[in-house]
Parts: sequence; structure tokens; C-alpha cells
Amino acid sequence: MTSVTVIIPTLNEEEFIGEAIKSIAHGDDTNHEVIVSDGGSVDNTRGVAKELGAKVVDAQKGRGTQMDIGAEGARGEVLVFLHADCRLPEGWYEEVISALSNKKIVGGAFSFRLSSSSFYAPFVALGVSIRSRLFGLPFGDQALFLRSESFKELGGFNGLKLMEDVEIIRKLKKHGKIVILDSCVHVSSRRWGRLGFLSMVKVSARNWGMLFLYYLGIPSDRLYRIYYGS
Repeated sequence: MTSVTVIIPTLNEEEFIGEAIKSIAHGDDTNHEVIVSDGGSVDNTRGVAKELGAKVVDAQKGRGTQMDIGAEGARGEVLVFLHADCRLPEGWYEEVISALSNKKIVGGAFSFRLSSSSFYAPFVALGVSIRSRLFGLPFGDQALFLRSESFKELGGFNGLKLMEDVEIIRKLKKHGKIVILDSCVHVSSRRWGRLGFLSMVKVSARNWGMLFLYYLGIPSDRLYRIYYGS
């Protein structure tokens, strides 16, 4: 049976990391491992992760770097990259393995669902669906997955602080097909504010804006400073 490593980059994610790790639970625990790559948390993120059986490694702050470090010690034949505020759907393991059994498929991601009852949540999910399915550009909060050998051949995320997900998908698409699974990753609505109309528009516009600037050739480090205001 194919082994899978789920890698979660963290920075002060005590509130969410527990649910993320619990969502990974699968019938045969020997077939997957969980690696939490921590960028210097000062809360109890590391403690919660260890209590739930995850392997915790230290990494320099920056999502691309953290996921690259996490992948270095991964034993899995398949890698899944999960954000700390996201939860995998039931049956995720079987779906990932089934998708990658097709040699023409080089990687993929899950569909997107906000963990919110807001009236606007379905519209956010629709926008993500259009981007990921029509344009073939899933983001990291959709739990990207690919074969470990492919990840190494592509050079991983190259330590990018932002747009690391877009860059690796761009490289993957040159080698085969990207699939978007029907099952949904449940994503915290924390980055979408209160999910009022203006909040939804603002966050969506910011995401598309960053994507546009990246395709114009603006360096990842500069986009990171713009995005986080530092």
C-alpha cells in the first residue's frame, strides 16, 4: 500500500493545528505520517502537534521554506501539503492514491469549502472552483498533492515565501495533468474576515492581484512584503 506524508507548515497555530492533524486520521496509521514544519511558534503549536503523534521539525519562517524542510525527512511516496487552518475530507487517502494511480496525472488538489455558514461562503467557493478548474490553478489551501519523486525533480518550493503553490503547479503542469478532486478541504474563514460582501471582495481582489503581479514577474519576496505589509 502506498505511503503518504502530510506536511503542515505552522507559525503560532495552536488554535487550529489539532483539528488539522485529526482530519488526517486513516484506518491504517502505518501508511501515512504527519510532519509539522514549524517556523518559530511561541504558543503551544508544537506541543499540540506532538501530543497528536506528529513529527515536528524546525524551519526558518516562510511557508515555502518550511514545506521544503518538512519534505526533506518525509518517508512517503506521496506528499500532501496541508495548511494548518484546513481540514482534509474523510476518505482523502483513497482519493489521492486513486488519482495518482493514473500515470498521466502528476498531481492535484481538493475542492474548496469555507467552514462558515455565511451567505457569501458559496460564492467564495465558486470563485476558487473557477480558478482551479478553469484555469488549472489550485492554491495551497486546497491541499496540494504529488509524488515525492516529482517534488524532488522539480526542486520543491524553492523556499518561496509567497506564490510557492502557484510556482510548483506551473512546473507540474509541464509534465502532465493536474486533477481537482470533488471532495472538499474545509478551510477556516479567518482570512476572509467576517465574510461580509466587502470583505469577500477585498480578499478575492487581493488574491487575484498577487497572482497577476507574480505573472508579471514581481519577485516572491517583494510580493510577501506587499501582502503582509512588512
